[in-house]
Amino acid sequence: MTMTMTMTRRVLLLTGLGVVALQAEELPETVVTAGRTPEKWSELLYSTDTITNEEFIEQGFRTIPEALLYTPGVSVQKTTHGHGSPFIRGFTGRQNLFLVDGIRINNSTWRSGPVQYLNTIDGFGSQRLELVKSQGSVLYGSDALGGTLNVFSGATGFQDETGRFFGGRALYRFDTNSESHVGRLETRFGEGGKWGVVLGGSLKDFGNLRDSGIGTFKKTGYDEENLDIKLEAMVTPDILVTLAHQYVNQDDVWRWHSTVFNDEPWNGTSTGTFDARIYDQERSLTYLRAQGEPMSDHIDRWSATFSYQKSQDSQIQD
Repeated sequence: MTMTMTMTRRVLLLTGLGVVALQAEELPETVVTAGRTPEKWSELLYSTDTITNEEFIEQGFRTIPEALLYTPGVSVQKTTHGHGSPFIRGFTGRQNLFLVDGIRINNSTWRSGPVQYLNTIDGFGSQRLELVKSQGSVLYGSDALGGTLNVFSGATGFQDETGRFFGGRALYRFDTNSESHVGRLETRFGEGGKWGVVLGGSLKDFGNLRDSGIGTFKKTGYDEENLDIKLEAMVTPDILVTLAHQYVNQDDVWRWHSTVFNDEPWNGTSTGTFDARIYDQERSLTYLRAQGEPMSDHIDRWSATFSYQKSQDSQIQD
């Protein structure tokens, strides 16, 4: 789903010397590809929401499930800091479809109850999140019954540049409550109108959560590493080719609520009984995509994608 927005506003100021016309900055037109083809936001027949990377960072979100907390029609279950499963229109688990750049993350091993896999997508490296509530089964199948969440990774932006370009950004954030450290480095370079590369990496050291009434929630922190790279190039004036790779690794994600460290039951949970219940999670995605428009009078737009994914979960339970 793609989003742009257009708005033009003119203000007339009456003064003793005459009329002065001021024109505000023109914003791009809003278009959402919830139907796999561009559509104006105002003309959509179903409910959609968008969260940009700027909003994700400015509002202090740590994970993608957290970013959906304040979205109407969505609630999020988090039984541990490193997980999080959204309920979209009352559905969760495999009844919601998760996409990365239009490529499905869901697979047949997912259970119908809450799942933790949405947290294996790096929100700090995303360009935006687009959520379509309900109706997605018509386009994507029965696992989009509750809704479809599409996470767009960062773009190179080479089509908006002229000549050779090079840039980047650095992010560091310290969360006082959990004493967490989050950092990201990202660089972009290429030649305007021809090709571009974006390379980024995120390191996260989430500390233990704290509550004013209970104190420190032991074993709620974990470590995470993320790497992403994307190459975009115009191989012909009408064909764009994208090659991308993403990798995430999470270590020692404790299911805190069911362990003995939950010794003072919090928020309706029961006292835990396991000495240890730990998840390690890895996920990687590599894809090659070609797209263009038009091919003929009967085809306005086309796209072909080849992708390979690998995920690995391991659990230590005592």
